[in-house]
Order: sequence, then structure tokens, then C-alpha cells
Amino acid sequence: MMSTIYGSVTNNHKIDDFSFGYGLSYGRNNWSYKDFGRTDTIIPLRESKYKSHLSAGLLLSTYYQLGYYFNIGLVYRPTFIRFVSANTLQYEHIISVDFAWKIPLLQ
Repeated sequence: MMSTIYGSVTNNHKIDDFSFGYGLSYGRNNWSYKDFGRTDTIIPLRESKYKSHLSAGLLLSTYYQLGYYFNIGLVYRPTFIRFVSANTLQYEHIISVDFAWKIPLLQ
């Protein structure tokens, strides 16, 4: 299983019902494996593992506005820098489908 928690600062542009953004991101990526193999074996089929690291990189996003507040989008988050790691410069990315409820601050 993989999970990520991140924050980002973006510059966004809106054209009709589409919005596009780019910026910087910082996050924690977690990866774990747990063997849920057969319970009648004495030795597990594979050893359970857990990895976690902090990373920084870019963020690119695009959204389509489906209603007044509801948006569906695609987020691409490549990271290039890992903190507290033996290999500091390492590329990885996450691509996700995003459902957003955006409430405008200024009308």
C-alpha cells in the first residue's frame, strides 16, 4: 500500500471551465507491504516492510469545473529531492485523479 501527504504552493489560471496550475510541492511518501498469506504456514511467504521519506518537487494540475463548486482534475507531482536519505537526488512521481469542492474566496 502506498500513501502520500503533501502541501503545495501553485499559480493557477482559469479559462472558461478549465483551470491550470503549476508550482512547488513538499510531502511525505509512505510505502508498506504486509504479508496476508495463509495463516497455517509457520514461515510467512514474504517479509513485511515499511518505507517512508520526505520529498520536494513540482506540481502540475488541470481541472474541469462540472458545477458551480465541483471540479474533477488530474494532478502530476514529480519529486526530485529526498530529505534524510542516502540518495538525495532521486526522481519519482505520482499521478492522481482529483475530485475537488472549490469555494471561491472572492466573488
